[in-house]
Amino acid sequence: MVAQVDSYLLPAGGVADPNGLYVITVGGNDLFDVGNGVLGVNDVPTQVIGTLVSQVSRLRAAGAQQFLVTNLPDVTGAPISGGPNPALQLAIGQLNDALAASLAGLGLGDDLHLLDLFGFSGDVASRPEFYGLPANILSAACVLSVPPSPTPDCSSFLYFDAVHPEARVQAAFSQIAAEAIGVPEPASIALLGLGMLGLAGATRRRRA
Repeated sequence: MVAQVDSYLLPAGGVADPNGLYVITVGGNDLFDVGNGVLGVNDVPTQVIGTLVSQVSRLRAAGAQQFLVTNLPDVTGAPISGGPNPALQLAIGQLNDALAASLAGLGLGDDLHLLDLFGFSGDVASRPEFYGLPANILSAACVLSVPPSPTPDCSSFLYFDAVHPEARVQAAFSQIAAEAIGVPEPASIALLGLGMLGLAGATRRRRA
């Protein structure tokens, strides 16, 4: 995340657009490292939360006013996880608890919105039809399950590949995010891949 904030601020002379909405999703790569044994469960909250808080504060000092931060999804449902993973689920719970507490401690009030990506990921898997998805949607990775094609039909899958949700799942979450911050349809929010470390600024006019 530090490198991504650098790549945004440095070309702009260290000044953040005060009319931008800064959408931040962090920790996904670290959770996969827990699953792979690269990181210990207890390392994740300290490493991720410290970076997030410092970079939000950095963006704020540079002029950023509005933030939308997601917590971590239950990535144990992703094909890459290979099934139930108690260590990974524990890491997600620790990270989300620490994230909520740390964000509250920043004192940004209505300038910061915390969106429940964890709740969404579980809900979309348990009742996909509510989000306009097939009731019998598959949790496997589309590109690993259908014949190779430049334009595979992934409409029956939750995941495009082993990590990233299918486009319609991401679109459903984007709509929820837009509603959470009061962006009217058909305005949109630029979100990077769900569950992955990312930061994107979507310029919009701040509410009066």
